[in-house]
Amino acid sequence: MRSKRRIDATLPDAVQYLYILHKSGANQYEAVKSLSENAAYFGDAAAEFSRVISDTELGIGIHEALKHLSLDTPSKKLRRFVAGYAASVRTTGDAVPYLEDMVSSMREEQRILQEKYLSSLGVFAEIYLTLFVAGPLFAVIAGMVLGIISSADTLGLSAIIYAVLPLGAVAYLILLDSMDSTVSIPHRNFSEPKVFAGSTAVQTAGEEKQFASLKAYEKRRMRNEISENPFRYFIEYPERIFCISLPLGILFSLPITENPYLWTAVFLLTVFVPFAVFYTLQTIRQRKAEASVPDFCRRTSEYISQGMTLADSVCLAAENETGILKREVKRVSSEIIWGDTAVSALIRFANRIRLSSVNRMVILIKESGRFSSDASDMLSLNASEEKKRFLSAENRRNSMSMYTVIMYLAYFVFLFVTVVMLTVFLEAMSVTSVPTEIYETLLVNAVLIHGICSGLAAGKLAEESVFAGVKHACIMFAAGTVVFLALGIV
Repeated sequence: MRSKRRIDATLPDAVQYLYILHKSGANQYEAVKSLSENAAYFGDAAAEFSRVISDTELGIGIHEALKHLSLDTPSKKLRRFVAGYAASVRTTGDAVPYLEDMVSSMREEQRILQEKYLSSLGVFAEIYLTLFVAGPLFAVIAGMVLGIISSADTLGLSAIIYAVLPLGAVAYLILLDSMDSTVSIPHRNFSEPKVFAGSTAVQTAGEEKQFASLKAYEKRRMRNEISENPFRYFIEYPERIFCISLPLGILFSLPITENPYLWTAVFLLTVFVPFAVFYTLQTIRQRKAEASVPDFCRRTSEYISQGMTLADSVCLAAENETGILKREVKRVSSEIIWGDTAVSALIRFANRIRLSSVNRMVILIKESGRFSSDASDMLSLNASEEKKRFLSAENRRNSMSMYTVIMYLAYFVFLFVTVVMLTVFLEAMSVTSVPTEIYETLLVNAVLIHGICSGLAAGKLAEESVFAGVKHACIMFAAGTVVFLALGIV
C-alpha cells in the first residue's frame, strides 16, 4: 500500500501533467494511461492511476475505473480529485476547466503548506536549542556536581552523551522529515531507443555506420571532458569519492594513532570533507540547471510555434543557450547533427542531467506526437509551470537559510560553556581527589558528538537534506577539535 503522505505530496505534479495533456487534445483514457506509464517520474500519485488502466484492461469503463480508485485510495485528496475529474468529463466532456482550477488551487495549497512548515521550523529550532543545547549542558553540569558531591559513577552521564544525544538527534531528523510536505522522487534513467534515426526495428548499413560514428564521437568527447575537468566525474556522483577518500583517511591517520582525538579528526575529515565539497558543487550545479531548464523549454516552444521542426528547434535553442546547460545542450545539438533523433538525444540529455524538471520536459516531448502535431503548447505550459516551481523552491530555501546560523550559534555556545568548565571548573577541582580526567573526556566527547549532530540538523533544516549537513558537521567537528588542541585539552 502506498503511503498517504507520498500520494498527497506528488498529486500536484500528476494533476499538472494531466492538465497539459488534456490541453493538448488528449482524451481522458489517453491522459490517464500516459500518466500511469510515466509513474516512475511523477511519484506515488501517478502510480495510483495504474490501477485505473488495469481495470480498463479487464473491460471496465474509464469512468467506473476512476470511481473504483476514488473509493480505494488511502489519500482523501486523491479521492476528491478523481471524483471531480471523472464527473467533469462525464458532465461537460471537457476536463480542462476543472484541471486548470485544480492546478491553481493545489499550487495555492502548496504555498500555504510551505508557509506553515517554515513557521513551524522556528518552533523546531527552539526545541533543538532546549533539548540538545540547554538540556545536555544542564545534564552534564548536574551529573558532574552530583558525582563530585556523592562520588557517584559516571554511567548516567555517559549514557546521556553516548546514547541519548545521538539517538535524540536521529529522532529529531526523522521528525523534521515527517513534517515536510514535499517528497523527493529518485531519478530513474530513461531506456534509450534501440533504433537509430529510423522507425523500423532493423537498421540499414548506412544507419549502422552512422551510429558507430556517433558512438566513437561520444567516446572522444567523454575523454576530452574528463581531461578538461577530472572532478566532473565526482561532481555528478559525489558518493564515488569514498573509493579514494576512505583509503586516504586510513593512510593519513595511521601515523598519529598516539593521539586518539587527532587520529579521529584526521580520519573523519579526510573521508567526509571531499564528499561534502563535491555534494555542495553538485547541489549548486543542479540549482543553476533547474533555473535554466524553463528558459530552454520556452525557447524550444517558440521556435516550434514558428513552424520549425523539433530537431531544428532544439538545435537553435542550443545555439542560444548561455547558462550552465550550454555544454550539455550543445551535445544534444551535435548528436542531432550526427543523425540521431531529437527524442533520443534528449533522452540521453535527461539521463546525464538527472533532474526532475528535465525528465518532465522529455516526457512531454515524447508524448506530444501522440496527442498533437504541435508540441509548442505543451512545452510553453511546462516552461511556465517549471518556472513557478523553481521560484517557489528558491523562496523556500532562502527562508530556511537562517536556520544554519541558529545551528552554528547553538553549537558554539555549547563549545564555549564546555571550554569554561574544562579550563576553570575542572582545573580548580584538579587539586582534590575528584577524577577530573573522566569528566574531561566526557565533556570533550560531548562537544564533538554535538558538532556532528548539529551539522546534520543544520543541513536538514536549511537545505532539506542530511547529506547537505555533512559539510556543516565537518566544520563544527573540526572547529571543536582545533579549539581543544589549541588549549592543550586533548
